[in-house]
Amino acid sequence: MRYKSLEKLSEDVIKCKKCELYKSRNKSVPGRGKKDNKIIFVGEAPGAEEDEKGIPFCGRGGKLLRNSIREVGIEDTEVYITNLVKCRPPKNRRPTEEEIESCNKYLQEEIRLIKPKITVLLGKTAIKKQHEDVLLKEQHGKIINKKESRYLLTYHPAAILRNQTKISTWIDDLKLIKKYYKKK
Repeated sequence: MRYKSLEKLSEDVIKCKKCELYKSRNKSVPGRGKKDNKIIFVGEAPGAEEDEKGIPFCGRGGKLLRNSIREVGIEDTEVYITNLVKCRPPKNRRPTEEEIESCNKYLQEEIRLIKPKITVLLGKTAIKKQHEDVLLKEQHGKIINKKESRYLLTYHPAAILRNQTKISTWIDDLKLIKKYYKKK
């Protein structure tokens, strides 16, 4: 199904039962932002706080993400934030391939509707879905041109929270967004 609006897509995400995750979720978590936001951040899956509120990246990782993008000169009102999987996997485990595939249509439609200038892939799981498996410590901070899309590969905010020594590297990666985004 091709969606005509992000609002209709969000409505379908909220009532989705395409995989078993709907049985354990509190709330599904559609992406958030406006159609004219030309920067998309894609994470792995909602965490506990996101599952409670139905809002992507509203927990500690989201706070770090928003503070960091503001630090590099991008307002959070300029970005669209979403995840590969729209429901929290039990015990915060990584989503399975089946779960990712169940939600992939939603992500592809978000990208189609927004037509981003750049998509920021946060962490290994999001990167692996769009590209081959990469060694993130060697590939972070790279902008990849693939067909008509541009992707920035970087760490997930949760990884930064677990390893604060990577914060300056992560900020440097995020600076590339503004540099690239403001050129276009």
